[in-house]
Amino acid sequence: MEQCRDVLTRFNTTTERPYALTAEQMRELDRVVIEDVGVPGPVLMERAALGVSEFILRSYPGRHTLVVCGRGNNGGDGLAAARQLHVAGHPVVCLVAADTVEQLSVDARLNFQAAQRCGVNIRPAASAEPVPDFLLRETEVVVDCLLGTGAVGEIRKSLLPFVRAINILGAGGVPVVAVDIPSGVNATTGAIAADTVVATTTITFHAAKTGLVVPPGSEAAGRVLVWDIGLPRYLELGQDVRVVVESDVRVPGRRPDDHKYRAGYAFVVAGSAEYPGAALLAARAAARAGAGYVRLLAPEAVVSSLRADLWEITATGYADGMHLSDAESVIETVQDPRASALAVGPGLGREQATMEVVRRVLLESNVPAVVDADGLLAFAGRADLLAHRPGLVLTPHAGELATLMEQPVQVVAREPLAAARAAAAATHQVVLLKGSNTVIAGPDGAAWVVVEGPPQLASAGTGDVLTGVICALLAKGLEPAEAARAAAWLHARAGGIAAASRKAGVTAGDVLEEIPAAMAGRVNDRRPSWTG
Repeated sequence: MEQCRDVLTRFNTTTERPYALTAEQMRELDRVVIEDVGVPGPVLMERAALGVSEFILRSYPGRHTLVVCGRGNNGGDGLAAARQLHVAGHPVVCLVAADTVEQLSVDARLNFQAAQRCGVNIRPAASAEPVPDFLLRETEVVVDCLLGTGAVGEIRKSLLPFVRAINILGAGGVPVVAVDIPSGVNATTGAIAADTVVATTTITFHAAKTGLVVPPGSEAAGRVLVWDIGLPRYLELGQDVRVVVESDVRVPGRRPDDHKYRAGYAFVVAGSAEYPGAALLAARAAARAGAGYVRLLAPEAVVSSLRADLWEITATGYADGMHLSDAESVIETVQDPRASALAVGPGLGREQATMEVVRRVLLESNVPAVVDADGLLAFAGRADLLAHRPGLVLTPHAGELATLMEQPVQVVAREPLAAARAAAAATHQVVLLKGSNTVIAGPDGAAWVVVEGPPQLASAGTGDVLTGVICALLAKGLEPAEAARAAAWLHARAGGIAAASRKAGVTAGDVLEEIPAAMAGRVNDRRPSWTG
């Protein structure tokens, strides 16, 4: 019995409830439960409010709490939570962004009246002076219930003073708790309004919404906790995005009879005189992630400068001067029948001759490959060429994806998930879009997100490490989508391990060295190759 009660009253993280729904999917689930199952809307609202009040009572006992409510059902959740907190003896004031109770939704109006009858301090606020100064001074926790999952676009002018007051409190160190979604975040796309509320914690209901796990909405959500409100999961009509969790990550180990080539022979085409370190990071990451044999292909100037550091890496230098330009020689090398995977791009530079090398190497080879950085720019405006070459993982950041697809970078940054899905469909490849949370999209529209990565991964060279890890996993036989998901999770976990002991100053080399620790427990034993 205690276990059953715990299931009904506990909060789940997005790794414990690892998927997200769009606003439309959530709205349809609510409708089915209310209309077809027969659970009244006010019952679901009461259940939602219990999660909010439970969190406040657990996390901030006795702290003066300001609940800021809009006119819709999100405001109704806040009014119900304020009543529950008041009844529990918690100090709470409820500010309602409406001049009259008639402006509230039907269910919000019911909870307004119930809160009034229980003696909750409710202040209907005209937009002219929505938040008195004394309330701001007294507030120790602020709860954002202004806009829910149905809101899209910019925040209405009448609500701007409220969201700005919430953000002023948050900037001053006051915890901000968002109810279901921070006001200003598009629940379906993750796009944000100009004055979006930045939450410390978001309490969302039934399941995470897509906008809470994909950037930039995820950056406003803070910690996301999922609270059950009694909606049966079997009634869901699909899921929009999956969250990659530890149990999804399985790395093929070595077989007892493997030799170094069969354990994964990875070629890394990378580096230029300006960026030799990118080549070294990608190659060493492939080795750290378990490739049995790694060969770096780079200009001789790069290879010569790195010789002292290439202990585990075989390197072939080409007499091309500062940049690779001899496409025939590189193609001849990568067509080795023992080749398992290919990484192309880190630090290559953008010389026209190098871009031609990239195009020919990728289009004239057939082993699985990861394409990053300058490798992607070789196909700028020519992304359709990639559609004819199977087995690729493309790993852009927002600027590189915008250049590849000939879009304004603002479009990609505003809705990264949509941009990644569109690029995957256009190229017929797996697209891994790097950002504060990593988005992975397949050509069939399937999408995943990695939420593990710490901000310390925003450091030069960490993308090169990710490229090497993906290459190693492709070399070990994982399909492109699986390799991208596993590598992104391992990379994020390694970044977290590095950041735990180095709050500032995490380098790409630090992340690289933690790859084996991130892989611990995730490597599968395999039977001898002759067993089939």
